[in-house]
Amino acid sequence: MYEEMSVKFLHINMKYRSYVTLQTAIVIAFAIIALACLFYTRDSPVWVLKNGWWLFSLGAVFEFGETILVINKAKKEFDKNV
Repeated sequence: MYEEMSVKFLHINMKYRSYVTLQTAIVIAFAIIALACLFYTRDSPVWVLKNGWWLFSLGAVFEFGETILVINKAKKEFDKNV
């Protein structure tokens, strides 16, 4: 139903499927980086590396929330125009 829908965010206009694929890849990448930081950089003297596991986890959560909000907004606009 939403194959023709486009998602507009930060001056970028993407098709629905492309946007969901991009956001999924970003969330998965953040999760993988968070796991890598958890297992390999916990003993680092650098604060960002030592706490990277929860920073990237938080980034993944915010990215997921942003995706939900943007998709809901795009669906409302699409339903209004159809």
